[in-house]
Amino acid sequence: MLRPTTILLLVLFYATTAAAQFLRQSADQEEHPTVSQIYPAHHPFLLDPGPAFASYAHTPFANYDDAVPPYTSSRRTYYGPLGDRLISGFDVAWWQENRSAEQGSDSWIFKSDNRYYAIFDRVMVASDAAAGWSGRAIFGNEIRTMFTPLTFYWAGLNGLRLDWMAERTQISVIGSRVSRPGYPHGPFREHAGEKFRDLNPVYILGGHAEHALGLLHLGTTYVNIHSTNVDHGKEELRGSLPISRDPADILAIKIADESPQDGRGGPVVFDMAVWVNGERRDDLRPEVVRHRTVSTAVGRTSAGTGRFSPNAYASRFYTTANPNEAHRGFLFRVADQPLEIPLFADYFYLKDHLSGTDVSKRVSVPLLTTNVELLPPDEVHRADGDDFLIYYLDMRDVEAVDSVELGFLVGNDYQIGLSELHQQGGRRDPYERQFTAEIIRVVARASGNVQDLSNVRWVKVKYGAPTGLSLYSVNANLNFLDLDIAGEWATSVAHNQYPNPGLDGARHDERARAWYLVATKDAERWGVGGEIFSMNPAYKTSMFAHIPQDFETYNEWGFANNTGIYHLVQDNDDHDRFPDVWLGMVLGDVFAGEDDPDGVFLGKDEDHDGLPDTNRNYNTLPDYVEPFLMFDVESDDYVYGADMNNNDVPDYREDDLDPEYPYDLDLQGGHLLGWAEPLRHLRLTLGRLHSEQIAGGRRNRMVYGRASYRGAAFGIGAFRVEHAIKRVRDDIADETVQFNEGSSRSFSTGGQWYFAQFRSRRVADELTYRNSLVHRTYLESRTTPLAGLVVENRIKLELNEQRRTLFDDGTFQRRDRLRLLAGVHKVSYGLKGRRWRVIPQFKVLYLKKERRETAVPLGHERQLMPIVKAEYRLTERTSVKGGIQGFPLKGLKYQVRDLTDRTNSFNRQNHTFFVSNRSEYFGYDLIMNAGLAFEKIQFVDPRQRARNRKTSAMFIRVILGYKE
Repeated sequence: MLRPTTILLLVLFYATTAAAQFLRQSADQEEHPTVSQIYPAHHPFLLDPGPAFASYAHTPFANYDDAVPPYTSSRRTYYGPLGDRLISGFDVAWWQENRSAEQGSDSWIFKSDNRYYAIFDRVMVASDAAAGWSGRAIFGNEIRTMFTPLTFYWAGLNGLRLDWMAERTQISVIGSRVSRPGYPHGPFREHAGEKFRDLNPVYILGGHAEHALGLLHLGTTYVNIHSTNVDHGKEELRGSLPISRDPADILAIKIADESPQDGRGGPVVFDMAVWVNGERRDDLRPEVVRHRTVSTAVGRTSAGTGRFSPNAYASRFYTTANPNEAHRGFLFRVADQPLEIPLFADYFYLKDHLSGTDVSKRVSVPLLTTNVELLPPDEVHRADGDDFLIYYLDMRDVEAVDSVELGFLVGNDYQIGLSELHQQGGRRDPYERQFTAEIIRVVARASGNVQDLSNVRWVKVKYGAPTGLSLYSVNANLNFLDLDIAGEWATSVAHNQYPNPGLDGARHDERARAWYLVATKDAERWGVGGEIFSMNPAYKTSMFAHIPQDFETYNEWGFANNTGIYHLVQDNDDHDRFPDVWLGMVLGDVFAGEDDPDGVFLGKDEDHDGLPDTNRNYNTLPDYVEPFLMFDVESDDYVYGADMNNNDVPDYREDDLDPEYPYDLDLQGGHLLGWAEPLRHLRLTLGRLHSEQIAGGRRNRMVYGRASYRGAAFGIGAFRVEHAIKRVRDDIADETVQFNEGSSRSFSTGGQWYFAQFRSRRVADELTYRNSLVHRTYLESRTTPLAGLVVENRIKLELNEQRRTLFDDGTFQRRDRLRLLAGVHKVSYGLKGRRWRVIPQFKVLYLKKERRETAVPLGHERQLMPIVKAEYRLTERTSVKGGIQGFPLKGLKYQVRDLTDRTNSFNRQNHTFFVSNRSEYFGYDLIMNAGLAFEKIQFVDPRQRARNRKTSAMFIRVILGYKE
């Protein structure tokens, strides 16, 4: 039978098309043709003459319907469910859910390659309106959808969205079969024709409504994601287990230090108990393993070199298709937690080794005995720092299991995660192929960083496989007398079920809350504001879904270890069509890479073309290291901006690994600030921030002040000066992501797949503000003292006075000072005549990073850039252009001086000359450049002569663009 979920999906999808069917009243609508029952002889001969001759001399020629795109088959007449004729045309897209206990059930999605993709560009829109209301239905592959920051944000929803709006009310509803929503290419082409079938679909359903009550705007949101199987017969929003979901053979429970950075105060486990079907089972005792590293000892050691090569089963998630190949999934993170699996093969090989079996052909025995230790089950178990415990509970001989509950008498700073092992190979297979393990899910954490065992208690966790996730939210916004108040209160409910053979095991839910409230009051010359927030670390917007082993392409395309991870709130800091970190083939024609394919360049893409403004010519080098282009661009070392989380990255440039939540997960606190303008253009700001991790126990306490002034410079320009001071104690590590601004050129907008063209790296927070007094000064000016003459200056000075401190985690900070001085100075003068233009330029860069306790600066460099650019117009369309950067004259050389390591200092000359033509071509602008380029680099240190080089190049480039 069709259950409520399926009925809702069908109502959403067919609502607009059904209206079109029954409301159609066109005058030329035909009844369906009558089927003849009599066939008289049309002529007395056996001859069939075929079509008669026709001349195209006076009759226009028309090609076959299926000879040119978008047609791949002839059109036909379509009829509605009641037999009424609809249209003569072609199928574009449909979604159908079938449920039948007798004939089988399935889930189908159809999307035509040559019509849905070619004509509609993967999106179809239907709309209607009447007095007082309007509505729109969108069916597409990439529908940008955001409800609230705590519930739902997708760069590209693949499914259906309905929007309805009246005078004071807005309602949006979404529906998607997010698993295999229809892809016409690659390994997802497991379908009949263009119909995409899924017997264990995962659905997203949700809605958001807002209503205005005078000055108060109230909203409510519900979003649900759940898995199901079409043959089980029990379809509900809590979800169902896939039909191929086997019970766990071995349960694996990981207990680790929640704050491993301090290296102490980790979990202490005094006892452990198991309850099966509600009854305590003292006969079930797990085996306990302590690991000292996440690296595996399973692998091979070269007889010739002695080099150890680890097996990929642990260092990279392996797939059921090929467990020996490294998988990129290891780089993916959810809620800032790295994805891991139990090192089960190490555990099994250690047992064999201790029993006297020779395992040296499969493992490095010295590494195994050093990194892994089998512990007596009845002793007290500890794990500090990077050490962690794994409890293996064998369930293969336990019958009729409907529920399992695990209890640990534990204290200090702990984190508990659940996984399970399934036996998929024969008993003679190597352990790394004999079993597969699911990704560890964190289910319990200690509150704070307790290290004195004052929190010892029984912690009970129920084991169950995730089947669904529901999010409930209420948001409000009030504007009254220039007082703005906005906030949201959200609850996540994770649905779980024990996977027994009948798929009717006990269910349990995990609940957590997140909320925030922000208020601001802005007057003409003053303002105040504040915010309070709490992001429970157990709050979830991601669901771990079991992927059946028969669908191995999931593993090949971003999912790992038969585990699919679906995010309701994506990480998308640059708010483009690509999530920044994502799993699975989320968008049509997009490869599941771990990075945003076109990079994340916050504050560096002002023209919104998806490319960094620091690489305007789109090559493998950023502009600030390229001749001529470097005059307008600097690296991030010269950027200034507010840094509220104290990781030396300006907030507006910060790309992190977290979902697009309004605040970081596992963070709670408050922030108060006020500002005043005693003089025009002078703003004074004072604030206090106090936030702390709920489970992690780390804090960010900061009191700050800031004075900024903007003014005119004697009528010839403008300047800005700002000084900020803050007293800060921040030991929360805020890791960021930095993308290389040089393109790898593997991105393809017209090909079948997208790959990341800008590679990323993680940048750790060095925690240099754990106890500091910080001064930051910034000055910039831009003046035009003469017509055509532009002078720009920017200076940044930062002082971090670190206080002598012995911290609670036992680490010690010496009294020290970190100093950064960066300067940018530019002069440009434009001279021009009727047919010519000359632009001399000069730029100076200066950067010095130093630590008082270190004799050698951390970084110290200076650059001098003399440039001359010229153009002469031969005609209105053709010009001769040239440029010289660096002259063979003392004081006019392009100089790069590394004052920390002088062997890297060099002089450089660049000459470029070319002819440029701009023409019209069928309404387009066609630009052709052809010329020569020369470069000479000579290192100052004579011992570096081998690094000197001279290069020359000839180039021709043709560019087609729109007329401007």
